Amino acid sequence: MIPFDSIQSEFSQMELLQEFVFILKIFEKMGFELRLLDRQYQSQDLHSLPTSY
Repeated sequence: MIPFDSIQSEFSQMELLQEFVFILKIFEKMGFELRLLDRQYQSQDLHSLPTSY
């Protein structure tokens, strides 16, 4: 029988990995949307940019 501690540590490592991948995907999506916004605003005047973020 495997000690409970080793099972728990492996499980937490897997959870950490999943959280990390999830955060990476969020950043990737944000970066993609920022590129789309950049492309939209390049053809416009800087004064038409929304001042409130």
